Amino acid sequence: MGEVAAGLPEELRPRKDVLTIAHKQKLDFSRDPVQTIALPGITLHLMGDISEKVSATQIRAAAKSAGKARLRSLVGEAVAEYIQKTGIYRRATQNAQAVKSQRAKMEVMELSKHSRRMRASKANR
Repeated sequence: MGEVAAGLPEELRPRKDVLTIAHKQKLDFSRDPVQTIALPGITLHLMGDISEKVSATQIRAAAKSAGKARLRSLVGEAVAEYIQKTGIYRRATQNAQAVKSQRAKMEVMELSKHSRRMRASKANR
């Protein structure tokens, strides 16, 4: 379990002493098909025997499209409902677009500042 916990983003990762203990615990899906890791801010449910031949890219594309049947065929009814209810893929796309837009605005502002400095420098010569 320690490898899973250590792989979390830094803001969700447990303290080093907790990681040390977690590294000693083994995931045993033969005993229980679902293993749970509960940490402050996140609960992970690890499932051992699940193997799907579907990529996240396919799921994102299906979630963005209007047809819900495609998404259901990839991930099943319950997961498709969860994805649509929470909008997790929609938010990720919107956030990425917002970040790109903000970066573009900042670049334009920087170019504008640079251009004004260059004009001012030429005017002072």
